[in-house]
Amino acid sequence: LKAALHNQALHLLRKKVKDEEIPYFVVDQFTPAKNYYKYLEGQKNIVNDIKFTTKGESKSPAVALASILARYVFLKKMEELAAYTGYVLPLGANEKVNQIIDRIVKEKGEAFLGKIAKINFKNTKKYQESLQETLF
Repeated sequence: LKAALHNQALHLLRKKVKDEEIPYFVVDQFTPAKNYYKYLEGQKNIVNDIKFTTKGESKSPAVALASILARYVFLKKMEELAAYTGYVLPLGANEKVNQIIDRIVKEKGEAFLGKIAKINFKNTKKYQESLQETLF
């Protein structure tokens, strides 16, 4: 998902800016380049003119700014999701998150959890596994 969102953002930016204005993009490396492109297999409009760098925020003001903006948008979206669900939604992968998952499923059902959470995340998988153990 993260690779797809990066690629989409870079593709949309590439459409707005001439190649000679931005000869390549700098991306903070969150996975090796080989994996990044593997995650994009089957996607349209794959951007290839990328330089991946570790600790990109400390090497590029643009990467630092992008990181700040992305965090801001993420926190705003989490606020919106909390308002939609009616729950305070803790961040991270910890016991508080597990407790809210349990509460949401008990009060609103597992289908509701599927609407608001990434089911393949560690906490959600852990919850589903514990539910299976309880049933059997």
